[in-house]
Amino acid sequence: MKKKTLLGIFVALIIVLVFAYRLRIDGFATVPFPGESTDEYSNAWVGMSLIELGYPVGISGMPVYPNLSFRYINTDRIYSSNTVMGNTLPIASPWFDHPPLMGVVTGGFAYLRGARVFEDAAVAIIRKPVIWAAVASIGLVCWLG
Repeated sequence: MKKKTLLGIFVALIIVLVFAYRLRIDGFATVPFPGESTDEYSNAWVGMSLIELGYPVGISGMPVYPNLSFRYINTDRIYSSNTVMGNTLPIASPWFDHPPLMGVVTGGFAYLRGARVFEDAAVAIIRKPVIWAAVASIGLVCWLG
């Protein structure tokens, strides 16, 4: 009796995880539109620059950085789609707005997928590790329950 219950729970968990993954992967690169939140780009760029240069480079709205430069980085054609309203991106070097672990995960994944410059880190690449983390957290919550 106990083996049947555990098997049923395991099968239900697998079904929930597959369903959760399918819901998240459908249209993941289109909503929100690329460029509506530049934080996801900045996180990936921080990870990529940590891997490539050894220090973080990212977008920051804080004017206290001594090495703040303004650049047009047209990842996913964000300037063509009017999501950033034509403004330049404030690039800070070294960047210390947030802890860099999420950036290392998304930027490292983009780096493994062949991205070597910031324009190569498209949302279709940098959102995938976040989807996998979301599905894993659903599995962990189910296991905890």
